[in-house]
Amino acid sequence: MPRMTDARRARRDAAFAEVLAETGDIDAAGRAVGVGHDGSRKIFAQIRRQLGWQAQ
Repeated sequence: MPRMTDARRARRDAAFAEVLAETGDIDAAGRAVGVGHDGSRKIFAQIRRQLGWQAQ
């Protein structure tokens, strides 16, 4: 499987964040971008690190 490009990852993260903001549901945001429960948690953790968030 080819590696995800930075542009593709940015689009995925933006779509994930948009659905998360609308629904407040990490799993729903993951389903919207085509990942499961574990993938959703991983994306959310990456976004939190990028934004400098501490544990919520």
